[in-house]
Amino acid sequence: MIHIKNKLAGYCLLLAFLSTTIVSCTKDMVSEEPLYSASPKGLIDFEDVPPTPAIAAEGSIVTIKVNGLGGKQGQFRFYINQTPADVVSVTDTEVRIRIPITASTGTCAVEINGQFYFGPIIDIRGKLNIDATFNTTTNIATGEILGIDPRPLGGYLIYGSFRNYQNQSSAVAAITGLAFIDNNGALQTTGSGSSLRPAFNIGITGMNGTINTAVFTSDNKVIAGGTFSAVNARGNISNITRFNAAGSLDTLTYDIAGGGSLPQTVGPAFNGGFTGVVTKLFNTAAGIVAVGNFSDYNSILYERSTADAPYVDKIRISQIARINIDGVIDSSFNINRGIRPIEGYTSANGFIYDGVEMPNNKLLLVGNFTVFENQQALRIVRIDLATGRRDPSFVAGGANGAITKITYNSTTRKLLITGQFTSYNGQPANGIVMLDENGNNDNSFRFRPVEGGIPNFAGQLKDGKVMVSGTFNKYDGIVRAGFMMLNADGSLAVGYNNIGFFNGRVNDFVEYPSDTDPSITYVMLVGTFTRFDSKTVGNIVKIRVQN
Repeated sequence: MIHIKNKLAGYCLLLAFLSTTIVSCTKDMVSEEPLYSASPKGLIDFEDVPPTPAIAAEGSIVTIKVNGLGGKQGQFRFYINQTPADVVSVTDTEVRIRIPITASTGTCAVEINGQFYFGPIIDIRGKLNIDATFNTTTNIATGEILGIDPRPLGGYLIYGSFRNYQNQSSAVAAITGLAFIDNNGALQTTGSGSSLRPAFNIGITGMNGTINTAVFTSDNKVIAGGTFSAVNARGNISNITRFNAAGSLDTLTYDIAGGGSLPQTVGPAFNGGFTGVVTKLFNTAAGIVAVGNFSDYNSILYERSTADAPYVDKIRISQIARINIDGVIDSSFNINRGIRPIEGYTSANGFIYDGVEMPNNKLLLVGNFTVFENQQALRIVRIDLATGRRDPSFVAGGANGAITKITYNSTTRKLLITGQFTSYNGQPANGIVMLDENGNNDNSFRFRPVEGGIPNFAGQLKDGKVMVSGTFNKYDGIVRAGFMMLNADGSLAVGYNNIGFFNGRVNDFVEYPSDTDPSITYVMLVGTFTRFDSKTVGNIVKIRVQN
């Protein structure tokens, strides 16, 4: 808005109005002032340039270009991803700070007079980083990866609910829930050009559901379990089936009843399935042990079936069963043969979420049950793999809330359980506990308090360090945005916690050494997450751990 300052300005304006002629007035006679006062200019102004050096380490000195701090040393605080940093020196145009050992990659900020001014991201590199050989741009699964296992012929098998990987799914070769990848996370393929296909090639339409678990047979075939009923539109499949080594459904031609000289039909070579979800499969010396939340096992008696009406044989058995690689159920395992018709023994009164195979022919199962085989079992139970029955020698007191995940490290011989519990074996806990092989608390490890969320995964590396993911933003009062590496005693591992933001959940991992440097370990993490170290990823990432 223009305000008139003196009479001459008024005459100029009046003359202009009367004559409709523009009269020029001198600049000192007229000033333009806003109707409302403008916001005061920021006290602190970060320049749009990266810090020096662009990548920093714990304890190093970093220079950040910022105006307005000259002469104010001691009057402000400097933060890196919410962690206070010591100020080394200040000038009118820059500040030099020392990277604290607890800092992680993130935005820097200045707090002065109760107001925050945010600057550039400071990239801190420690002993744990995304490996340079892993392509975060292309190695993307469009959907959750639930597990990863070593492949006998090299590389790894990943499985889950994903519907593409590395954008290689096509109209002639669908990638649905199962894929082979190499040590760097790249899809393993065969052929080239228009003949390029995934090395695990299910076929045109692929799976119609989710793969929760998978095991290899001695001839490199894959038995997979989960929630699905068809492969390439072929039915008579119920949550478990077998694939050939190259990925196609393993099938047989069966003789069936009906008219004609030799009526036949083609069906899955693995002749059996479960009514309900298959959560875990274990390839034991005596056969394939299936664990889940199922109620029956079904197989087709093809000799009594017609082309339109399969004759289904059903055995009532819940949550634990053993079958051979062709799908024939083992009647000596968790089945009461003293009654007719035979059926499985009573299992849990709630869901089984996870399980691990243990030494001495045992299986540990966790979930949200409180009773197993009509006896108290507070969310954890041990199974004797010789019989499929509850192991009475396992007397752990259990947890007061659901145990959602269990992992076992055969090198350290330790277990880690994760869940929504606040006590285990009568001892206080906050979602993660380390156990020995008998289910007793290992009190050498203490999981400290988290803030802003909960843990959802814990797994131990061979050197004893523990990886944890979750929805938390602080651990033991220190900023940790969803992922952290702990020492074997539960304290934050110095030098291994500098990565930035992580969102989601780790479901599984594999650990393997470097071929050239014995001090380096690689870890492939899979799950449901789209950010790792503040970088966009696609439910899988390979990290490099410097020992």
